[in-house]
Amino acid sequence: MFGWRIVFILCFGLLIPTANASQALSTAQCQKACINPSLFPTTSSIQLPLSAQAYRMVQFKTSLSVSPSGIYVDGVKQISLRSGWKLPKKTLRRTGSYLILPLYKRLLARYKRRKALAKRTKHPTHNDLLLFFDQDLPYGLLTKLLYTGGQAGFGEFDLAVCHPFKKGTRCEARIFLLCPPMIGGLPPANSRCGTFARAQPKTPTLRIEKAPQLDTLTGALKGNKQLAKWMGFKSLKKTTSSRTTNKRPAKTQKVPPTKRRKVSRRKVTPRKEQRPLNLTIHIKPKGISLLVYGHPIPTHCSPGKASPKPPPALTFPNKQNKMDLAGLTTCLKKIKKASPRESRAIIVANRNIKYKNVIQVLDLTNTKHKGKRLFPYVVFSATSE
Repeated sequence: MFGWRIVFILCFGLLIPTANASQALSTAQCQKACINPSLFPTTSSIQLPLSAQAYRMVQFKTSLSVSPSGIYVDGVKQISLRSGWKLPKKTLRRTGSYLILPLYKRLLARYKRRKALAKRTKHPTHNDLLLFFDQDLPYGLLTKLLYTGGQAGFGEFDLAVCHPFKKGTRCEARIFLLCPPMIGGLPPANSRCGTFARAQPKTPTLRIEKAPQLDTLTGALKGNKQLAKWMGFKSLKKTTSSRTTNKRPAKTQKVPPTKRRKVSRRKVTPRKEQRPLNLTIHIKPKGISLLVYGHPIPTHCSPGKASPKPPPALTFPNKQNKMDLAGLTTCLKKIKKASPRESRAIIVANRNIKYKNVIQVLDLTNTKHKGKRLFPYVVFSATSE
């Protein structure tokens, strides 16, 4: 599985005011305004995806930029992309691999340089990688880039997005903080994301390169009859049994009057942790599928209805060729209300889904509801479709 925890952080910002503050920026103007040519001269052709939820700004560091023409590390072109965002032949380690060899070698050299510098200066290693990805980047290439960066030693990624201000009078390049990608293992030891991988398989290696199928990512539905009927959000409220109650009176031992009586205490079972929902949002060309415990939620997130056979292919079909983001938001709030302790979501997309659509879903998982973000920790997963 590829996994990244997604949070929002604040550092140094790139602020781009408009010439006329009363005139609103168009979408294209805002996306281009988020790039500062003086700091990132090779990214002028990149249009960052829009984000309404990323509230922390960009700090310049080792950067990985991807435009339709190529892949850059710190402004130096490493790989030229073919038409249709395709990698050159013999770029991957092998057929079906997610490791981009030339990029891996370059990033590994940068990471080792950082590590050596930190050792000399006796400062902790800052293994962040700043990512500038074009909004049209396909999800299939996105997962390869993130996986390669994680294998090169970078434990955290700063994912640059474009954040328009209210009234559209100015824009800023802001970031999501992503944790390292992984397939079938836990994050690297140099990452701060390990505590959020409790639902991941505890495999010690990070070098597995076989992309798992979706059904192996989301878990299986076991022994939950209410959930099998629909997903009954009511059943999700019952986390696990707390402490057991013994109705029989405690037994006392008969002893001489001169000695104190010993009373046997009831056995108390410790509280069990709530089983992770494995909430999965699958972005498809014709809509979005939503799954909990590996079980699909019915169309339009209608509670109380029996699950149809076969299960629905889409929970939210597209409306006029656009994702039903309003319906998805409502459904995510229902799930959060039923399981308030849950904070993680899995996002998976078909390989040709555009990066900007993934960011739109990320925004929804981080929407505030009653003062708290819905699902702030997000795991990206590979897909074979």
